[in-house]
Amino acid sequence: MTTHTRTISSLGLAGIFMALIIRAERLPDGTAQSQPLKGGLTVEVRLLDQPPYAVFTLRISRGSPAAPGLVEWRTCIQHLPTAYQPAEKIEPGESAADGRNYLSATWPIGQKKLL
Repeated sequence: MTTHTRTISSLGLAGIFMALIIRAERLPDGTAQSQPLKGGLTVEVRLLDQPPYAVFTLRISRGSPAAPGLVEWRTCIQHLPTAYQPAEKIEPGESAADGRNYLSATWPIGQKKLL
């Protein structure tokens, strides 16, 4: 484990999301930022400008056969900074690829803002 990973992991879920969003804000549009968590769950965020607003994608994944659940999804949504939470309740789409199971959704967030 690198020092950077240890630092992010010690922040808690809200801090992890904050760090991922800050990195995503500073990189070219659409560059995903991800972080593996304990228990095999990985969280990933992506920001993309689609004028007149920006969109935010949250994707959580776990290796097969265990898929991430809706409780984990809701927990992740609750720990996002308020400016990046969906305006309404959002149900994620399910998919599987490369031996991993995914829950993901994309929603508008208004204009991109540096936190």
